[in-house]
Amino acid sequence: LIGIGVGGNAHPKHLSRHAQVEIFDLANKSVALGDGNLSYDGHDLFRGIIHLGKIDNGKYYIKIVGDTTLVRLVKPQFLVLTNTELNILPSATLVQGDTNIDNIIDINDYNAVLPCFQDIKCQYRDLIDFNDDDLTNAIDYNILLFNFWEAQGD
Repeated sequence: LIGIGVGGNAHPKHLSRHAQVEIFDLANKSVALGDGNLSYDGHDLFRGIIHLGKIDNGKYYIKIVGDTTLVRLVKPQFLVLTNTELNILPSATLVQGDTNIDNIIDINDYNAVLPCFQDIKCQYRDLIDFNDDDLTNAIDYNILLFNFWEAQGD
């Protein structure tokens, strides 16, 4: 997550994050969906095991999403998965800021969280503490603005 770990807050308040993983076959059909919690490794990454059930051996592409993040395609795009061993996915950077959970960071997300940065009553204060330092401040605002470059999820 941008803002947490190397180059950001090395001691986040929440050491566990919810994530959802979906596996698709080469015909673009969803073959498995699972969710679970990932734990902060103390350096830069959130890691964990998400059980997806048994799938056939083969090539797949995988998408991951966290709460208020854009959906991300795990790269390389096509991965060979086997059903006889633990499949370890490459890391993926999740972009925060999708407060209305429509897989787009746009003016609607910005307008929803702007009062939080202006010290006005805010319903999203915990959701927009992007660097997870228990403060809603200019650092979180800058992370949101930076994430506008990644306006739409995969």
